[in-house]
Amino acid sequence: MNFLSVLAFPAARAAYRGHALTFVDPHPAPIALATKRFELMNVVVASKDAWRARQALQACPDTAIVRCSPMHKDARVKLEVRFPAGRGDTVIDRILSCLPNGQIGGIVAYAKVLPFAARPV
Repeated sequence: MNFLSVLAFPAARAAYRGHALTFVDPHPAPIALATKRFELMNVVVASKDAWRARQALQACPDTAIVRCSPMHKDARVKLEVRFPAGRGDTVIDRILSCLPNGQIGGIVAYAKVLPFAARPV
């Protein structure tokens, strides 16, 4: 049995036989390009302080916690904070002002576009 015969997408079978498919109508959901540039920073805090970190970051515009990963061996969580490019100092100041201790990682460029999950709540 051929792997391509299992696929449900008809273009795979047509490409296998040498036929080309053309799409006449425009794609129903055009891909939106990102207009803003964002950066990402990892912050490790005690799990009991994660709520305070989230409250502190709500004051920063266009800043959100993208992911909260628990670290099971000790009672800490790793927060991935997304913020506009060039605003890292503001985010770090807000975190340091409200949390007693933690670890702040380096700042990296964030290229992934999250249409609804990246908005602050």
